[in-house]
Amino acid sequence: MVVHVKDPKGVKLVEAKVWNEDSWNGKYLGIIPQTKDDKLHHCGTAAAVIRAVARSHPFPHYVLLVVGLCRFHVNEIKQELPYIIAAITQIDYKQDPLSQEVKALADAFRELATELIELLDINNSSVMKLKHHLSSVSDERLPDVFTSLVKSSFEEKLGLLDAVSLSDRFQVAHPLLQRQIEVAHPLLQRQIEVAHPLLQRQIEVSHPLLQRQIEVAHPLLQRQIEVSHPLLQRQIEVAHPLLQRQIEVAHPLLQRQIEVSHPLLQRQIERQIEVAHPLLQRQIEVAHPLLQRQIEVAHPLLQRQIEVAHPLLQRQIETLKLLGKASNTTLDPIAKEQIPHTKHRMASHRELAGLDDQDGAEDEIAELEHRLQAASLPEHALKAAQKELKRLKALPPQFPEHAVCRNYLDTILDLPWSKSTTDQLSIAQARDCLHSEHYGLDKLKKRVVEYLAVRQLKNDLKGPILCFVGAPGVGKTSVGRSIAKTLGRRFHRISLGGTCDQSDIRGHRRTYIGSMPGRIIQGLKSVGTNNPVFLLDEVDKLHTSHQGDPAAALLEVLDPEQNHTFTDHYLGIPFDLSQVMFLATANTMATIPPALLDRMEVIEVPGYTEEEKVQIALKHLLPKQLEQHGLTTGQLQIPPETMLEIAAGYTREAGVRCLDREIAGLCRAVAVKITESKQRQTPGIKQPITITPDMLKDMMGERKYEHEVSERLNRPGVAVGLAWTANGGEIMFVEATRMNGRGKLVLTGQLGDVMKESARIALNWLRSNAAVYGIVCDQPGTTDVHVHFPAGAVGKDGPSAGVTVVTVLASLFSGRCTRSDTAMTGEVTLRGLVLPVGGIKEKVLAAHRAGIKHVILPRRNQKDLAELPEGPKNALKFTWVSSLEEVLLNAFDGGLKPLCKL
Repeated sequence: MVVHVKDPKGVKLVEAKVWNEDSWNGKYLGIIPQTKDDKLHHCGTAAAVIRAVARSHPFPHYVLLVVGLCRFHVNEIKQELPYIIAAITQIDYKQDPLSQEVKALADAFRELATELIELLDINNSSVMKLKHHLSSVSDERLPDVFTSLVKSSFEEKLGLLDAVSLSDRFQVAHPLLQRQIEVAHPLLQRQIEVAHPLLQRQIEVSHPLLQRQIEVAHPLLQRQIEVSHPLLQRQIEVAHPLLQRQIEVAHPLLQRQIEVSHPLLQRQIERQIEVAHPLLQRQIEVAHPLLQRQIEVAHPLLQRQIEVAHPLLQRQIETLKLLGKASNTTLDPIAKEQIPHTKHRMASHRELAGLDDQDGAEDEIAELEHRLQAASLPEHALKAAQKELKRLKALPPQFPEHAVCRNYLDTILDLPWSKSTTDQLSIAQARDCLHSEHYGLDKLKKRVVEYLAVRQLKNDLKGPILCFVGAPGVGKTSVGRSIAKTLGRRFHRISLGGTCDQSDIRGHRRTYIGSMPGRIIQGLKSVGTNNPVFLLDEVDKLHTSHQGDPAAALLEVLDPEQNHTFTDHYLGIPFDLSQVMFLATANTMATIPPALLDRMEVIEVPGYTEEEKVQIALKHLLPKQLEQHGLTTGQLQIPPETMLEIAAGYTREAGVRCLDREIAGLCRAVAVKITESKQRQTPGIKQPITITPDMLKDMMGERKYEHEVSERLNRPGVAVGLAWTANGGEIMFVEATRMNGRGKLVLTGQLGDVMKESARIALNWLRSNAAVYGIVCDQPGTTDVHVHFPAGAVGKDGPSAGVTVVTVLASLFSGRCTRSDTAMTGEVTLRGLVLPVGGIKEKVLAAHRAGIKHVILPRRNQKDLAELPEGPKNALKFTWVSSLEEVLLNAFDGGLKPLCKL
């Protein structure tokens, strides 16, 4: 039987025990009905899973084909979630041979079952199959099989499930079968009573009408035969050579069609015979007595008609023989008049036979041949196209394979095998274009200029594979479009976020229904050139599923040593991707597979400072929003000091997306004022409207962000750390306190294992050096220390918080506050060394946005400041440290100095 698994617990069970298993051996499930009060019944059925199919419409569920094995009793529910596990006991073991009483019950039940089948609709496949195999159904299965055919309530079916012994099952099923027979018998009788007078009336009405039609039509037919015989004779003589010619032309075509279609037709005929045989057998059994009766009734009538018609036909034959000997000269004018009619009739037959479709197919093939000759395909692609075209010629248009071959040829011919655009190699023009559309991003612009310079020296330079890594909103996607414009190439963007099927990259094989090329080949087909700029957006958000790993499929695409022979599964032939310039974007490198990351040249795109955001807003964002809102610079102006206040007080991000939304809000507010002034017909407001910092509170509300560093660092046990996130750098207030306890270190804030280990190292180092600094650390076993990292809903991990935790604990134990203008980052060791960490640019920019003036960094990270913008570099004071002793000297006012040498 077929079981649809839709409830969440059942879906979890199938996924865990059936779907994810490698072998189908031993996949047994228990099927337990659910009562109306949503409780499990105490009995169920054990079943073996034969096949499982996953469905997604209209919601995810599974369809199982199962075979029942035995009944069981539910002893105890062991587990409810994620799926039900129960302890059961089998209750219908194989029984002894049937007793005389049970045998009598079985015979009586079988007679009732036979009677019910005779009353049911024989056109129903289930009923017909059951009647055919009724004799082979065992007595043990008989009540269960027929209970599924009769109409019964849910409680009655549960009663049959609870009946363990065979006699009990017969006693439960017998009244259900008897009731179904009592319902079906009067319905059938009523149908016979209604149909009989209708049939009788039809016979009485139609008989005289048919008799009259025969009497009227007989002389007319006789006259038509006498007139048409010489005409038909002449038509045959005229049409014979034409038909002979058509047969000679059509014979090879038909022969080829027969060779192609014979195995398909053979399989179709075999399947149709298998399906139709039992139906025909049943129809013959039903129709035989009716036909026998009709023959008995019609035989004397036919005999009489033959006796009457025989002399008439004999005279007509003699007349036709005499007409056939007439002179040809008499029939020539008639034949000439019939020739156009004959041609028209042959054209009609040709259209009805589908020969016009064949002509259309021949036109399509001629068009494909012309396109193939005009296309400059490489040798391997030309061979594949010619082979497929030859196969297309042999397929009739009605075959499904004809459309598959046609689509494949269209794809090959639409691809830009040799079409390319000419690169614009002017370095000065490229610099102007990049500077006009993007502010900053000097490293990225420098790399594009380098490519253009090398391209001028070497014409066959392979396209670079660049990966832009940075926070959202810093311009990674838009800069790809600008690079394409600078080079004069076509641009195509492929969004990979959430992709979990490798066929999106490599395409589907043509053996699948609805197969199509991958998104790489589709992109080349849409741009129409073989050297476009491809932007692979969100390459860090690929996922692996049972459909394959798309990141692994990208390895061939992004490898300069392999992509000149990239083979899409749909095409099956190599395509050269070496001239394509691939650009990828990502928010973080942590989720990109190492093999894929190794094939790309990573360019980190840092966040913007507040001064850079102001310049970007004034040069790019504000003009764009004014145009989108129908405003002009004569109606709205935002001075730089107002834009700085928006960037500092209403946004705190690495990019400029939030800033763009805030500017859009100001434009909407100004648009409302201008529109209301026009509708009220009041004197127009003074334009342009200049937004001052004092007006922001009324138009945008209270400031969303404040510089709260000094307020939160006014007591011991608090310090500012620097953290890196996928959205850019962030500052983090680390807090610590102590209380009576058992000497435990409590860490909260959803921390990872690495960060927890850094906190333990920090506490142990401080305890081991407490005497050196003259601080009092409570004895282990008497005091608990609690360290908290705010924003507990966000996961945190990494070693860079070690320096901050040491400073927090030193402040807590010494009772001194840390400097309110200082933030820090760095990894620590048990020996008190400070090791380098990553994300320095993002962390320093976050400190600058938060109003920090002093940053403590590992000495070995000093090289990372080379790529930092000049604004933050000049506004911040950097202290480079290599040990915790230097950290404590610079983290406190006056420094926390050791009493003796470490």
